[in-house]
Amino acid sequence: MTVTTSPPRLAGIRSRLLSRLAWPKRGSGSGAIAWKAAVIFAPMAILATLAFAAIFTIEQAARDELQLKSLEQIVDVAVVDVNAHLSNGVSDAGFLAEDSALQAWLTNASPANREVLERQFVEFLNHKTRYDSARVLDASGHEVVRVDVNGAGEAAALARRRMQDKATRYYFRATIGLPRGSTYVSPMDLNIEHGKIEEPIRPTIRFSVPIYSSGDSRRGILVLNYHAHDLLDDLDRKAAGRGGEIWLVNGAGYWLLGPDPSVEWAFMYPDREHLSFANAHPDAWAAMRGEGQSAGTISTGTGRFAFAAVDRSTSAGNPDWSIRPRWYAVAFHDLPKTGGGRTDLAGFLAAALAVLALASLAIAYHWQRRVEADAKAWELAERLEVDNRALAAVNRELEAFSYSVSHDLRTPLRSIDGFSLALAEDHSDALDPEGRRYLERIRSAAQRMGQLIDDLLGLARVTRSELRLQSVDVSDLANSVISALEPDHAVAWQVQPGLVAEADARLLRIVLENLLGNAAKFTARTKDARVTVGSRWDQDGPVYFVRDNGAGFDMEHAGRLFGAFQRLHAGEDYAGTGVGLATVQRIVNRHGGRIWAEAAPGQGASFFFTLGKTGK
Repeated sequence: MTVTTSPPRLAGIRSRLLSRLAWPKRGSGSGAIAWKAAVIFAPMAILATLAFAAIFTIEQAARDELQLKSLEQIVDVAVVDVNAHLSNGVSDAGFLAEDSALQAWLTNASPANREVLERQFVEFLNHKTRYDSARVLDASGHEVVRVDVNGAGEAAALARRRMQDKATRYYFRATIGLPRGSTYVSPMDLNIEHGKIEEPIRPTIRFSVPIYSSGDSRRGILVLNYHAHDLLDDLDRKAAGRGGEIWLVNGAGYWLLGPDPSVEWAFMYPDREHLSFANAHPDAWAAMRGEGQSAGTISTGTGRFAFAAVDRSTSAGNPDWSIRPRWYAVAFHDLPKTGGGRTDLAGFLAAALAVLALASLAIAYHWQRRVEADAKAWELAERLEVDNRALAAVNRELEAFSYSVSHDLRTPLRSIDGFSLALAEDHSDALDPEGRRYLERIRSAAQRMGQLIDDLLGLARVTRSELRLQSVDVSDLANSVISALEPDHAVAWQVQPGLVAEADARLLRIVLENLLGNAAKFTARTKDARVTVGSRWDQDGPVYFVRDNGAGFDMEHAGRLFGAFQRLHAGEDYAGTGVGLATVQRIVNRHGGRIWAEAAPGQGASFFFTLGKTGK
C-alpha cells in the first residue's frame, strides 16, 4: 500500500509541532516536567474530589436502599412461612379433635375404642412426620391416651403406666378453659419429659384443643407436639437462598433461631439467661417493642435490622390474640456488610489523589519526551515522503512486470485454445468420440490454466486489494472440482453436504483444486482409494478438512510442507512442482485462517484449514 504526504499535510505537522513546543514555556528538563505535572494535576484533583464524593454518596444511598429491600423481603418470606406452618398445625389439631374415633372413645372408653383411637393417632403421626406426639389429657390434666414417635421414626402407643400428669403445664391451663372450636398455640420451647429437657433438644410447639363429648361436656384437651426443627430449618434455608440471615425472637427477647446455636433457647437454661437478643441489641429491641410497631427497619451502632411481628394468636385464629406473646422475624446485616461504620472518605480520597499525582508526573514526563521527540518529526516526515515515492515506483514496476508475464503466458494458451476450437469445429468428423473428448479436455485445461494465471496474479496483489467475500457453498464447489479432476484410478469421493463459508469463491476453488488434486494423486497406488471433504467445530468455529487414505508422509518433515517448491516425495513417484500447498497457505492466510496437516507414511493424510472469522 502506497502512503504519500502532501505539502499541506507537512505544514500541518509543522504547525502542531511548533504549538507543542511553545506551551507551556517553563524551562526544560525536570523543571518543565514539574510545571506540566502541576498543570495536569490541579484541575484533575478538583474534579476527582467532587466526582469521588458524589459517586460515593450516590452509591452508598443506593446500596443502603437495596439492602433494606433485601432485608424486608427476607422478613416477609419468613412471616409467610411461619404462618403457613402454624395454620397447618391449627388445622390438624382441629381435625383430630372432631374425629369420629375420638368421639367414640369419649362416649365409650372401652379397650376396643381406645385401640381404634390409638391406631388413628399412629396412622396420623406416620403420615404427618412433622409431629412427634399426639395426646389426650383428661379434665384433670392427666394423660390418658398418648402416641409418640420413637427413635426409629415409628409411631407407637405409650403404656398407661408411663403416662404423666401435666396439670401444672402452662399449655393445659391455657387450653382447658377455651370454648369449643378454639385452638391454643404454645410458645416455642424445648420439650420437657419427667421434669428435664430432652436430649438431644427438640424445639416444640404445642397445638392444643379443648375436647367435648357429643353433649358439649368438657372432657379434657388434645395436644399435638409439633417438631419445630422443620420450621426453623425452612426459615434458615430460604434466607440463605436470598443471601441473608434470619432470626426468630420470642416475646421476651430471646433467640429461638439466632446467629449461633450457643445463644438459642437461653431462657430454658438458668446459667444462660443473659444471652438474649434484647441484651445484645437493646436499641433494636426497644424499637421493635414500641407502641404500634409491628414491622419496620432500624439502624443501630451494631448494624441494620428489618423486623416484623408474627402474631401467633392471630395466625392461629385465637380470639384472645391481644394477650398472647409475639414472635419476631428479624433480618440483620452487621456493620462490615452494610457499611454502617462508614469508611473514612478522606483516606480513600488521599489514596486517589496520590495515584493521580503519580499519574500526572508520568503524563508530564511522557509529554516532555513527546515534545522532544516531535522535534525530529519533521525530518522523519520528509524522509517518509521520499521513501513512499520510491515504494510507489517499485509497485508500478512490479505491476508492469506482472502484466508482462501474464501476457506472455496467455499468448500460447490462447493459441492452444484457439487451434483446439478450430480442430473441433473443422475436423471433428475425423475424430472418434474418444479423440473429441481428449480435445475437450485440452481446451478445458487451457482455459483453467488461464483462470489460474489470473487468480495467482490476483493473489500476488492481495495486500493491495480487498477480498471479494461472499457466501460460498463449499460442498457444491468441492463436487465441481471433483467432477473436473478425472483421476486415472477409481476414487470413492465423499463430500459432507451443507458446508458453507464466507470466502472469495475463486481463491477457495484454488484451495480445493490443490488439496483434492493432491489427494487423488497420492491415492494412485492405494487399493479402495477414499477421499473425504468435511468439517468439524472447535472453539474458534468451523475447521474444514480434506482427508485421504493414500501415501501419507512422515510428520518429521511437516515443517517443509507449505514452502514453495518443497516436495516430500520423489518426482518419479508423484508428479508436481511443489507450488500448490504454498499457494494454498497464502490464500488461507489472506482469509485470516490457518492450515495444518496430520499424516503417517502409508496411512494417508488429512489437511485442515480455517477461514478465520469468515467461516460459518
